[in-house]
Amino acid sequence: MKTFALVVLLCVGATAADQPKHNGNWWTELSPPMKTAFVVGFYEGEVYTAVHFGKEEPFPIGDATFGQARDAVDAFYADPTNRLILVGYAIEYVSASIMGKPKTQEWLLTLRRTAAGVK
Repeated sequence: MKTFALVVLLCVGATAADQPKHNGNWWTELSPPMKTAFVVGFYEGEVYTAVHFGKEEPFPIGDATFGQARDAVDAFYADPTNRLILVGYAIEYVSASIMGKPKTQEWLLTLRRTAAGVK
């Protein structure tokens, strides 16, 4: 039984290690339709969470299209210093900018440091 548990543990660990980090390096490898699909899914998840779990409000994009939001994420990752930041934070950043409430430079620098493992 111990052998079985060890094999399961090793398989789970190997699977978890193989999961991609959904950051800018991952994002830049996606095709434009896949990027748009990711943005749509992300926003749908935000709305679902807001409705069913009482999150205050999903990240809005106003009158922007999902394609425009995708392009804004592309522009965010065009800066190499943003490449290690997770896509969810990039979407939060561009959503705030689209809505005319941009995040502070300090917020962005904190994300960059955290993503790079700098304290």
